[in-house]
Amino acid sequence: MSSNGGDDESSSTSPSIPGRASAPVGGLTFTEPPQTKTSYYKVAPDNAITFGWNLTSLYSTPDSLTFDAVHTDSDNTYTMGSVGGGESTFEWDPYKYHTENNSPPLVYETYQLRVYDKNGPSAAPAPGTFMPNTNIRFALYKPQSYTPLDEWVCPNCSSAVRSLPLASVAWVVTLSLVLFSGYSVLRGVGGGAGGRR
Repeated sequence: MSSNGGDDESSSTSPSIPGRASAPVGGLTFTEPPQTKTSYYKVAPDNAITFGWNLTSLYSTPDSLTFDAVHTDSDNTYTMGSVGGGESTFEWDPYKYHTENNSPPLVYETYQLRVYDKNGPSAAPAPGTFMPNTNIRFALYKPQSYTPLDEWVCPNCSSAVRSLPLASVAWVVTLSLVLFSGYSVLRGVGGGAGGRR
Protein backbone atom coordinates (compact mmCIF):
# COMPACT_ATOMS: atom_id res chain seq x y z
CA MET A 1 0.00 0.00 0.00
CA SER A 2 2.84 2.27 0.81
CA SER A 3 4.34 1.45 -2.56
CA ASN A 4 1.10 2.50 -4.24
CA GLY A 5 1.20 5.74 -2.31
CA GLY A 6 4.73 6.26 -3.50
CA ASP A 7 3.67 5.63 -7.09
CA ASP A 8 0.85 8.13 -6.74
CA GLU A 9 3.23 10.72 -5.35
CA SER A 10 5.78 10.21 -8.10
CA SER A 11 3.13 10.38 -10.79
CA SER A 12 1.74 13.64 -9.41
CA THR A 13 5.06 15.40 -8.93
CA SER A 14 7.33 14.10 -11.66
CA PRO A 15 5.53 15.77 -14.59
CA SER A 16 5.94 19.19 -12.96
CA ILE A 17 9.71 18.89 -12.58
CA PRO A 18 10.71 19.06 -16.24
CA GLY A 19 8.04 21.67 -16.86
CA ARG A 20 9.41 23.91 -14.15
CA ALA A 21 12.99 23.51 -15.33
CA SER A 22 12.11 24.55 -18.88
CA ALA A 23 9.72 27.36 -17.91
CA PRO A 24 10.62 30.94 -18.85
CA VAL A 25 11.84 33.39 -16.26
CA GLY A 26 8.96 35.19 -14.56
CA GLY A 27 8.53 38.91 -14.17
CA LEU A 28 6.32 41.72 -15.33
CA THR A 29 5.53 43.63 -18.52
CA PHE A 30 4.71 47.32 -18.16
CA THR A 31 1.46 48.64 -19.59
CA GLU A 32 2.16 52.24 -18.57
CA PRO A 33 4.17 54.31 -19.18
CA PRO A 34 5.58 53.16 -22.55
CA GLN A 35 8.84 51.22 -22.33
CA THR A 36 10.05 52.48 -25.72
CA LYS A 37 10.84 56.05 -24.68
CA THR A 38 11.58 58.16 -21.62
CA SER A 39 8.48 59.73 -20.07
CA TYR A 40 8.74 63.20 -18.51
CA TYR A 41 6.84 64.08 -15.34
CA LYS A 42 6.28 67.45 -13.72
CA VAL A 43 7.05 67.63 -10.00
CA ALA A 44 4.00 69.52 -8.75
CA PRO A 45 1.14 69.13 -6.25
CA ASP A 46 -1.50 66.55 -7.19
CA ASN A 47 0.60 65.19 -10.05
CA ALA A 48 1.35 61.60 -9.06
CA ILE A 49 2.93 59.11 -11.46
CA THR A 50 1.12 55.83 -12.15
CA PHE A 51 2.93 52.68 -13.23
CA GLY A 52 0.93 49.74 -14.57
CA TRP A 53 1.97 46.18 -15.42
CA ASN A 54 0.99 42.56 -16.00
CA LEU A 55 2.75 39.65 -14.29
CA THR A 56 4.10 36.99 -16.64
CA SER A 57 5.33 33.37 -16.41
CA LEU A 58 5.20 33.09 -12.62
CA TYR A 59 4.63 29.86 -10.70
CA SER A 60 3.42 31.86 -7.72
CA THR A 61 2.53 35.50 -7.11
CA PRO A 62 5.16 37.45 -5.13
CA ASP A 63 4.22 38.52 -1.61
CA SER A 64 5.07 42.11 -2.49
CA LEU A 65 6.83 44.26 -5.08
CA THR A 66 9.21 47.08 -4.16
CA PHE A 67 9.81 50.11 -6.38
CA ASP A 68 13.02 52.14 -6.48
CA ALA A 69 14.04 55.12 -8.60
CA VAL A 70 17.75 54.93 -9.46
CA HIS A 71 19.37 58.15 -10.68
CA THR A 72 21.09 57.25 -13.93
CA ASP A 73 24.15 59.48 -13.39
CA SER A 74 24.92 59.12 -9.67
CA ASP A 75 23.30 55.71 -8.97
CA ASN A 76 21.58 57.28 -5.94
CA THR A 77 18.62 55.09 -5.03
CA TYR A 78 15.25 56.47 -3.93
CA THR A 79 12.82 53.99 -2.37
CA MET A 80 9.42 54.84 -3.83
CA GLY A 81 7.33 52.27 -1.95
CA SER A 82 5.85 48.77 -2.10
CA VAL A 83 2.58 47.12 -3.12
CA GLY A 84 1.09 43.66 -2.70
CA GLY A 85 2.23 41.12 -5.26
CA GLY A 86 -1.26 40.79 -6.71
CA GLU A 87 -1.54 44.50 -7.54
CA SER A 88 -1.19 45.76 -11.11
CA THR A 89 -0.63 49.49 -10.52
CA PHE A 90 1.60 51.62 -8.31
CA GLU A 91 1.25 55.37 -7.73
CA TRP A 92 4.13 57.58 -6.64
CA ASP A 93 3.99 61.28 -5.76
CA PRO A 94 7.42 62.83 -6.41
CA TYR A 95 6.25 66.23 -5.12
CA LYS A 96 5.28 64.74 -1.76
CA TYR A 97 8.55 62.81 -1.66
CA HIS A 98 10.46 66.02 -2.38
CA THR A 99 8.65 68.14 0.23
CA GLU A 100 9.10 65.53 2.96
CA ASN A 101 12.85 66.21 2.85
CA ASN A 102 13.86 62.66 2.07
CA SER A 103 17.56 61.97 1.61
CA PRO A 104 19.13 62.06 -0.86
CA PRO A 105 17.00 64.89 -2.28
CA LEU A 106 15.39 64.38 -5.67
CA VAL A 107 17.10 65.94 -8.66
CA TYR A 108 15.33 66.99 -11.85
CA GLU A 109 16.95 64.48 -14.16
CA THR A 110 16.52 60.94 -15.53
CA TYR A 111 15.84 57.84 -13.43
CA GLN A 112 15.61 54.11 -13.99
CA LEU A 113 12.68 52.34 -12.34
CA ARG A 114 13.69 49.18 -10.49
CA VAL A 115 11.06 46.63 -9.40
CA TYR A 116 11.86 43.52 -7.35
CA ASP A 117 10.30 41.03 -4.94
CA LYS A 118 11.50 39.69 -1.57
CA ASN A 119 14.57 38.15 -3.24
CA GLY A 120 15.99 41.62 -3.76
CA PRO A 121 17.11 43.77 -6.71
CA SER A 122 20.01 41.45 -7.57
CA ALA A 123 18.09 38.16 -7.65
CA ALA A 124 19.35 35.72 -10.27
CA PRO A 125 16.89 34.73 -13.01
CA ALA A 126 15.23 31.34 -12.49
CA PRO A 127 12.36 29.55 -14.24
CA GLY A 128 8.97 30.70 -13.03
CA THR A 129 10.29 33.13 -10.42
CA PHE A 130 10.20 36.92 -10.44
CA MET A 131 13.20 38.57 -12.07
CA PRO A 132 13.90 42.23 -11.14
CA ASN A 133 12.80 44.66 -13.85
CA THR A 134 14.65 47.82 -14.93
CA ASN A 135 13.01 48.43 -18.32
CA ILE A 136 11.43 51.80 -17.54
CA ARG A 137 13.20 55.16 -17.65
CA PHE A 138 11.52 58.40 -16.64
CA ALA A 139 12.58 61.99 -16.05
CA LEU A 140 11.46 64.61 -13.55
CA TYR A 141 11.31 68.33 -14.24
CA LYS A 142 10.39 71.41 -12.23
CA PRO A 143 7.86 73.79 -13.82
CA GLN A 144 8.88 77.42 -14.14
CA SER A 145 6.81 80.06 -12.37
CA TYR A 146 4.34 82.02 -14.51
CA THR A 147 5.48 85.45 -15.75
CA PRO A 148 2.93 87.90 -17.24
CA LEU A 149 3.70 88.82 -20.85
CA ASP A 150 4.17 92.52 -20.07
CA GLU A 151 6.82 91.63 -17.46
CA TRP A 152 8.68 89.10 -19.57
CA VAL A 153 12.18 90.04 -20.69
CA CYS A 154 14.14 88.06 -23.23
CA PRO A 155 17.52 87.57 -21.54
CA ASN A 156 19.39 86.95 -24.79
CA CYS A 157 17.65 89.28 -27.25
CA SER A 158 19.18 92.63 -26.22
CA SER A 159 22.47 91.06 -25.22
CA ALA A 160 22.83 89.62 -28.72
CA VAL A 161 22.87 93.13 -30.15
CA ARG A 162 25.23 94.37 -27.45
CA SER A 163 27.59 91.48 -28.00
CA LEU A 164 27.90 92.15 -31.76
CA PRO A 165 31.56 93.19 -32.28
CA LEU A 166 32.17 96.80 -33.37
CA ALA A 167 34.43 95.56 -36.17
CA SER A 168 31.54 93.56 -37.62
CA VAL A 169 29.29 96.61 -37.62
CA ALA A 170 31.99 98.70 -39.32
CA TRP A 171 32.53 96.01 -41.94
CA VAL A 172 28.82 95.86 -42.79
CA VAL A 173 28.61 99.66 -43.09
CA THR A 174 31.71 99.81 -45.30
CA LEU A 175 30.45 97.06 -47.59
CA SER A 176 27.10 98.83 -47.93
CA LEU A 177 28.83 102.11 -48.88
CA VAL A 178 31.02 100.37 -51.48
CA LEU A 179 28.05 98.65 -53.09
CA PHE A 180 26.00 101.85 -53.13
CA SER A 181 28.90 103.87 -54.58
CA GLY A 182 29.58 101.26 -57.25
CA TYR A 183 25.92 101.20 -58.23
CA SER A 184 25.87 105.01 -58.47
CA VAL A 185 29.00 105.05 -60.67
CA LEU A 186 27.66 102.40 -63.02
CA ARG A 187 24.35 104.19 -63.28
CA GLY A 188 26.12 107.45 -64.07
CA VAL A 189 28.26 105.82 -66.78
CA GLY A 190 25.21 104.21 -68.32
CA GLY A 191 23.32 107.49 -68.28
CA GLY A 192 26.25 109.35 -69.88
CA ALA A 193 26.60 106.83 -72.67
CA GLY A 194 22.92 107.10 -73.45
CA GLY A 195 23.21 110.91 -73.66
CA ARG A 196 26.04 110.80 -76.27
CA ARG A 197 23.90 108.77 -78.64
